[in-house]
Amino acid sequence: DAPRRGPYTDEERKAADILREAFEKLDYEPTVERFTVTREDGTVLTSQNVSVRIPGTGFRIQHPDTGAIRQIHRQVIIGAHYDTWFSEPRTDEEGNPIPPLAGADYDACVAARDAGYDGINDNASGIGAMLTLAREMAGNTYGYDVVLVAFGAGCDGQAGAIHFVSGMTPAEVAQTDAMYCIEAIYAGDKLYASAGLNSLSLDKNGNPAKVYEKRRKLYEATDVAIAYDLDMTSYDLLTNQSSIETDLNGDGVADIYREVTRTVSDYSPFDAAGIPCVYIESYNYAFDTLEEMKDSRNPEMSPYGGVARRNNLDSHATLSGILADNSILVRRVNVTAFLLLESIVKGHWEALP
Repeated sequence: DAPRRGPYTDEERKAADILREAFEKLDYEPTVERFTVTREDGTVLTSQNVSVRIPGTGFRIQHPDTGAIRQIHRQVIIGAHYDTWFSEPRTDEEGNPIPPLAGADYDACVAARDAGYDGINDNASGIGAMLTLAREMAGNTYGYDVVLVAFGAGCDGQAGAIHFVSGMTPAEVAQTDAMYCIEAIYAGDKLYASAGLNSLSLDKNGNPAKVYEKRRKLYEATDVAIAYDLDMTSYDLLTNQSSIETDLNGDGVADIYREVTRTVSDYSPFDAAGIPCVYIESYNYAFDTLEEMKDSRNPEMSPYGGVARRNNLDSHATLSGILADNSILVRRVNVTAFLLLESIVKGHWEALP
């Protein structure tokens, strides 16, 4: 209904309304929070996040020294942006092009429309996984407080995610065990999960290291995949194991490019706030160099450099004709939702049974 739902457009607002109604049909009470972005020339643009908060029961934990038991509340946030890189092309009364407010330029938007672009990969697939998770969670209670949020204006520098994080109090940040971000899970060769860059560190000798606490939820998600034998199927959850040495966080020291990604997405503002992140995408990290890495080795995607994001390849009609397995979209959506649900069920690592 809103295939080219660029940031700050009527189509984006329509998509937000569709999401709100979808949550309401599952008996949730969604919140639509509008926010503004001001350009350097003073232009004020408006978008909106659509979110649902599902209260949890909390967890009982025991003090390791005194044995005292207390109740704590922790939360996880699961998010995906619902806007697209291309907007519906517009003209004024005289037929002159109206420049898009963000994302691709007018001519590119016309070409995308003519190619049938609908953003099925980036990021209708991610939104589909989140709504599937919402459906499975409906009517149930978990230990975690769970926040599901569809971000607006993700294709304009993660504006919706930035707004969401800016509204979190220090206590809410500290209370968040993980932010799970779902993006473009359809067209890539394999399903991957990555931790945030805040999990990078240096050991006492100044060598690259990792912060386990920031990757705990990543390992938990991959453990779920192994426990349910997904590693024996084509729908396993992998991690980047390229191990290339490169400076990832701009501190001038080479890091090990493993279990993290260089892709900037809606998790990035949460990552910058120190929240542990798990970024789920479809991709292919199995290359020798950073420059070779891309969504897919599929030769039919080679005219687009093997990338199915922010280009005309990101169309359901086109991708369904290219990908050999026509069930891949439904399976990836369902597998992602299942992995997230089981991660939620696992709860806080210190919780008593």
